[in-house]
Amino acid sequence: MGKSTTPWVLLAIITSWFMNYTIVRTFSNSLETVITIIGIYYWPLNSTSNHHSRMKSIILGAIAFLIRPTAAITWIFLGIHHLNQMRSISNILRFIIQVASVGLLTLAISLCVDYLFYGRWVLVPLNFFVFNLKNDAGAFYGTHPWHWNLTQGFPAILASYLPLFVVGAVTCQRKSLLILIAWVTFVLSLPTHKEFRFLLPVLPIALMYVGYGFKLSWEYFSTFKLKNRNLAGKFLLSVLVVVNVGMTLYFSLVHQAAPIQVMSRIRELDSQAAVHFLTPCHSTPYYSFVHRPIELLFLDCSPSEEEGLDQAERFKLDPYQFVREFYHMESPGNFTPHRTDHVTSRLPTHIVTFEKYISSLTPFFQEEGFVEDSRFVQEIEFKDGTLSPYYMLMYKQRTQ
Repeated sequence: MGKSTTPWVLLAIITSWFMNYTIVRTFSNSLETVITIIGIYYWPLNSTSNHHSRMKSIILGAIAFLIRPTAAITWIFLGIHHLNQMRSISNILRFIIQVASVGLLTLAISLCVDYLFYGRWVLVPLNFFVFNLKNDAGAFYGTHPWHWNLTQGFPAILASYLPLFVVGAVTCQRKSLLILIAWVTFVLSLPTHKEFRFLLPVLPIALMYVGYGFKLSWEYFSTFKLKNRNLAGKFLLSVLVVVNVGMTLYFSLVHQAAPIQVMSRIRELDSQAAVHFLTPCHSTPYYSFVHRPIELLFLDCSPSEEEGLDQAERFKLDPYQFVREFYHMESPGNFTPHRTDHVTSRLPTHIVTFEKYISSLTPFFQEEGFVEDSRFVQEIEFKDGTLSPYYMLMYKQRTQ
């Protein structure tokens, strides 16, 4: 691609809506992405003799694998591609020794750390692959067709940059990283559960091709002798950037901003407060954001081999009946404290929920003395021909 492509790649990365929306979040995918890209930077894609640089990459790849085992998908491809370039038995053996030594050390560290936390020997990467590939238990969180990554996932995260990606991918002579993108996308398509963030590790690589497409398109439009065509072409490229910047601002500042705002409000509460989230599980950040000794509790939705609905599903079916059972209330105002796996389920001082559950929960709030404390815009909905906000609300007991 050449050094002249670098500014265009930088432009694509800093204006990519999905990069800005996800890379700053506390996803393991985000850290996996950063470490993987640094590792690829040191990886000798077109050389077999740079052993020192290659060792840096192998170590970084091992760290990425510890953080999220899906990193193995990327590094297996890079390893096979590297072996295919080798013609010397000594180089092959040296490479195998490097991988084996780092791999065994990584495995030992993983086993020891997990033993300290679990109190028994656990091979987490193996459990990860059994859970997601062999048992396909991720389907518990939703299923998607095999082509979802290709027809919806990838086009969505690239958004208006998709045409430039196609231009860059078709015209670039070096296809190894493009094949890597295809390989990762293919493997991630095997489980039935798919998410946009799963594609994050290959997004920076895709944006390299976007940058190359940017450069070629800009140079192409600059060759037009007619000024109107020249300006029209460059204006079109500028529109693609503006669309991504607009999406970045909306998704970063407006869309689903309520979970961050409500946690900021919770962080201001007294340490004696108890906040329960009557929402689908994992709707908000948790202690990683609050950093306060405030009792927090959210509805459980852990995958289980046992039959029956989890707490989050039972709550969505009948919010009022669920809270009466959850708080062991035989009659209004008659609360019986009880233990759960995490905390004592005393009647909380504050409750967080979404607007659509309010009508069902209003009798409970009235019976137990809860009043609205604050509301935060979760997203903007289009209904009945108009745009209207959809809220996340926090209620508190009148005495609070």
